[in-house]
Amino acid sequence: MAEVPLDSLMAGNLGRSSALTSELPHSHFKWIAAIRTAVIDERWNDVITLGYQCLGWGHSSARLIEQDIAAANYREQATGAVLQAANQVLTNVLKHENHAQIVAKLREHTPDSADKAAELFERLSNRNNGGNDPLNLASSDFSLSNGVLNWSIESTLAILSRGLLAIVHGHFNREYRRAVSDATPLLAGEIDSFIEENITRLRDAQYRLYADLGLHGPSNTAVEAAASLSRFVEGLTPSLAIVQAQARNALYILNGRNGSTGLLEKFGRVGLRAGVLTREALASHVAAYRLQIEIIRSSQSNALAHLWTESHKVPFDGSPPNGKNISLANLANSDEGQLVEVEGFVDVLRVGRTADGKLVSALQLIAPSGRANASSAAVYVHLLHRGITRRSYCKVTGTYRRKSKLLSGTGVIEVANLQLAELGQSSWRYAFLKAADEWFQFRPNGLHMEWSLGPQRGPRAPEDTAHGGAGELIYPPFVQSRGAGKPR
Repeated sequence: MAEVPLDSLMAGNLGRSSALTSELPHSHFKWIAAIRTAVIDERWNDVITLGYQCLGWGHSSARLIEQDIAAANYREQATGAVLQAANQVLTNVLKHENHAQIVAKLREHTPDSADKAAELFERLSNRNNGGNDPLNLASSDFSLSNGVLNWSIESTLAILSRGLLAIVHGHFNREYRRAVSDATPLLAGEIDSFIEENITRLRDAQYRLYADLGLHGPSNTAVEAAASLSRFVEGLTPSLAIVQAQARNALYILNGRNGSTGLLEKFGRVGLRAGVLTREALASHVAAYRLQIEIIRSSQSNALAHLWTESHKVPFDGSPPNGKNISLANLANSDEGQLVEVEGFVDVLRVGRTADGKLVSALQLIAPSGRANASSAAVYVHLLHRGITRRSYCKVTGTYRRKSKLLSGTGVIEVANLQLAELGQSSWRYAFLKAADEWFQFRPNGLHMEWSLGPQRGPRAPEDTAHGGAGELIYPPFVQSRGAGKPR
């Protein structure tokens, strides 16, 4: 075995991530980049295949990281025990032995050893100043190399998140390009029932994790509950994408058909509900994987400790602040500064900057009847990159302004900002969803708005913006801004 230099022992630099783990990020980002290229080329079968391959890579990488963490924990315990024993021996030598006699005896037989022993005694004495910690174990760190490990974890969560997002957009766009079915109230009801059933199933899986963390803390039971949640989401997303394509196709059939206002609204709303469920499922998936890793790593990291230390104090669910539900036709009757909630189809979507440089996304919503419209503006977010397209059905909550500094014209809704970190203090579910933010944002930049999924250009390109509905696979960085959960 190679000799470990004394300075390395004193610095505590014994832990190292495995070479295989350290190579994960490079491989992950090559696959994620391949998804981006396939989306730009609109090769949806390839997007789906790459999505499943990324999930496979992510699963195996997560297992490798977990094994690496377990091995590091074992090495830490074993190394710590050996060094504690060595520490005690050296403490006794430093306190009770005549160092000069030891060195003199060694010099009679092995002069080189005597010189090394003299140097060691001098350095340990100077370092220890007569205390009981000559190796300075109190300040040593025998854990994994955290920089390498964190980067491997981040890239693993990125490939899992992008892989599942690719499966959603791949299935949606492939189904959207197939022969359209007729738009009937029965189809709308079936889609709505499917969505309602799976909202309940997702909440049940989230609640099981919440309950297990509250009862058992960071345990194997909680790890299994998190794994069960992520498996459920992976099984749900293909079907969820397909029913959204059916709803979107129904809108295409109904567009311009006389007497279809009621059905337009119905299909718009079921598409909206499915879009919200999709975003929550995707965020739950990556948050559950992150939680599994952090629980196994809990002796070294407390990044998500609030999800188990606070779970018995915080209710499972909560509601964000909602404005007054008002129709687009009656919006002009709202009071200045009133918090309102409106919904409708996106008719115009553009992005620009204010005079002082703020990025502003502007939406014009139109009622299903086509007889009323309203403008809304969101700050610091590029909605063209977040999957909103023309003819997406949107629900916007914000402050009504008769005159806005963000947009010219009158009667503008300035989209409210949801502080998920604050909501997470009174709702475990929102704190859990917030933990996914670095990889997938349930509410991009905290925007208080919801929308239905739209296609990526496609055969009916004039209907949609040039950027299309799969923008989240093209534009956002692989790992987004820090701040998921609590500061790391």
